[in-house]
Amino acid sequence: MFLTSLNVKYKVEDNRWVLSRALLYRTKGGWEVEVPKGYSTDLDSVPRIPFVYAWLKGQATKSAVVHDWLYDQKYNRRRADKILLEAMKDEGIPRSKRWAIYLGVRAFGWIAYL
Repeated sequence: MFLTSLNVKYKVEDNRWVLSRALLYRTKGGWEVEVPKGYSTDLDSVPRIPFVYAWLKGQATKSAVVHDWLYDQKYNRRRADKILLEAMKDEGIPRSKRWAIYLGVRAFGWIAYL
């Protein structure tokens, strides 16, 4: 469950968003993820394929920030992806969109670990 709301400010010069306060998420197992204030993110990385982009962009921003933080910390990728799936459900993302996003990160998320 998300323990705080997502508060971000857009930085034009970087084309990124910066957290103006920490984002806290607690997994069903009780583990807490704290994305710190000042963390820079693109909110969610969705391929710029027109239909996919229109359908998924902006859908799971809080979940994506948690997931990006875990990836940046080189946390276990499989576990990070499972946390993304759980967080999206907590965020209220419809099942079809959750699974499309999850399958996308399972298929292509390895690129972030290079």
